Amino acid sequence: MTGGKVFVTFATTDGPSKSPQIGTEYSNEYVAELTKQGLSEAQVLEKVTARDIELPNEVTLHYFLSCRDLKTGELEWQREFHAGRPPGGRHRKNSFVSETP
Repeated sequence: MTGGKVFVTFATTDGPSKSPQIGTEYSNEYVAELTKQGLSEAQVLEKVTARDIELPNEVTLHYFLSCRDLKTGELEWQREFHAGRPPGGRHRKNSFVSETP
């Protein structure tokens, strides 16, 4: 916040994105279940990645910066500052914009 303004970063995607995973705890139950099924380590990693990791080639992002008035919440301006593939992937418990500030 500066000068009565609040600056917010956010990202949108073209098309669907993997659903977020709620909670703060990471569970190895899925890995244990797959291992019990007799899958190899490579197969387990492939399935966990498919479920939990969004890779850069799977999504196109639009990164924005907006400015709002602190008292009224009114949007003063908004700018898209990047569109394209993200520089890295993300886990479903995270967001593509957590690294932007």
